[in-house]
Amino acid sequence: MTRSASALRQLGWNVVEADLYSGTHLIQVTPDGLVGGADPRLEGRAVKLENVQR
Repeated sequence: MTRSASALRQLGWNVVEADLYSGTHLIQVTPDGLVGGADPRLEGRAVKLENVQR
């Protein structure tokens, strides 16, 4: 478990750690909505997660 994942869990977030086959992808939750980014040099895809609980 990474320190970041541990800290997020302590804040009540459900964190899933997995080995990835490509670059960095992220989603940031802000008061105004979601902000995301992905490494455009590598393949990847966006998916919608249903019923994600905090």
